[in-house]
Amino acid sequence: MFHNPIIHNFDVPYERYVLWISVFAINKIFELDEDADIFKDESFNKSFLLRSKGYIASTLQGAFKSLFDSYEEKKYCYKSEGYSIIIQILTMYNRELYNRTKNIMSGSKDTLISSILHYINAHITEDLSLDNIASIFFINKYTISHKFKDVMNISYYQYVIQKRLSIGKQHLLEGMPANRVYKVCGFSDYACFYRAFKKEYGFSPSKLKQIHKECMNIY
Repeated sequence: MFHNPIIHNFDVPYERYVLWISVFAINKIFELDEDADIFKDESFNKSFLLRSKGYIASTLQGAFKSLFDSYEEKKYCYKSEGYSIIIQILTMYNRELYNRTKNIMSGSKDTLISSILHYINAHITEDLSLDNIASIFFINKYTISHKFKDVMNISYYQYVIQKRLSIGKQHLLEGMPANRVYKVCGFSDYACFYRAFKKEYGFSPSKLKQIHKECMNIY
């Protein structure tokens, strides 16, 4: 929900926001509202990157700024304020993901992409090259590539890598050693997993555990 930008025009302003939430905190939110965990529902098969414009974008931007200011200034009850802002952000995020996924899954022209997403989820450790996918679904790989980018707003290979990294990140947070994680999320060796992980998130797999531990100490 984590991404790597590809800048085509450096004259155009670009911003991205990444929110790290401890497992303890997110589980508390799930207890309040079971709908808040839509991004954990495998049946939706979605990319977690959210691109928004207009009202949603400005509202999320304001929420992130309020969250930053709250923890930066540490005013009285700043943790309660921050918690409420996080819930507000997650609510908007989940609604946007739900609406986007609902539109994708309901469109007949996207049935192929939906099937491919299901296949990726079920065979994440196997050969997911475009050539192999094309042979399985009996369609030209260039057609798949074009339709995938059109529907998902991300290239096929970027989606597969991000999906594998997301699974790997979850296993790391659950305590699995990094030299085992790469196998269960579909990378050929640890070096490939390490390079992809650092390129995507900006830090190493071992650093993730340190960041997670620091986040856990907030709550």
